[in-house]
Amino acid sequence: MRPPETNIHSWGHESRCDWFDGPVSNPLRPQAVALLAELSTNGANSAVWSDLRDELYYRHIGEHACAALPALAALAGQGSPLTRMRAIELAADLLARADPHAGDARERYAADIAALLVLVRADLARKYPDEDHESDVFVYRMRSMLAFEGETEWSRRLAELLAGEFETKCPECSAVMYVAIGAHGVFTCWDDDSLADDVDETDLVPASPARLTGLAHRLHTLAVTARQPVLARRLTYLFGRTTCPRNAHEFTPAGL
Repeated sequence: MRPPETNIHSWGHESRCDWFDGPVSNPLRPQAVALLAELSTNGANSAVWSDLRDELYYRHIGEHACAALPALAALAGQGSPLTRMRAIELAADLLARADPHAGDARERYAADIAALLVLVRADLARKYPDEDHESDVFVYRMRSMLAFEGETEWSRRLAELLAGEFETKCPECSAVMYVAIGAHGVFTCWDDDSLADDVDETDLVPASPARLTGLAHRLHTLAVTARQPVLARRLTYLFGRTTCPRNAHEFTPAGL
């Protein structure tokens, strides 16, 4: 599926947008329009991508920034692999940022989101000759897929998995704990300084891959199919179980 044709150069802050259902003014600032137009001819320019992200994140409210989705879908569908990756990641981040107020944007730009979803699913289905090839990139692609599918909270949780440490709460007593799943080990602790020598730790028990269901099974299968064994293993811990030190209640670290 190709993104709908979009004339980036015709955009303007007060212009009428033919991809809207009705006469709605383009909510993008002229600066964002200019950056998108520049990327349409020079998508390899990292500085322009950085400026665009800053512009859309800090100069637009979430729903308005989503007006860049048609242009980003066009860039992803017609650009180089690097441009495609950047456009997909930024589009997904904009949708995630707009939640829980992204309903109108998802409806308005449904065709663009669907086109982006086709592209990122194709990227995730690729098989690499080497194990753990660009594992961080693979996680970003999974995050993007989930954001396009409307699974925003799971997209955020995968970002925390990338960081190797995240905060969670006991569903029984709401005690705040920190979960480490990464280079520094696999455990749950009370202290936010998980690297401290005297921190109290509790074990994390991985889930059996054969017992994973729903989204957990889907994400794990994606990782295994793409030859990402380290990520696949970390996902089993994310969907495994740990125990609250306060009341011995057993729960899943994913916490969603």
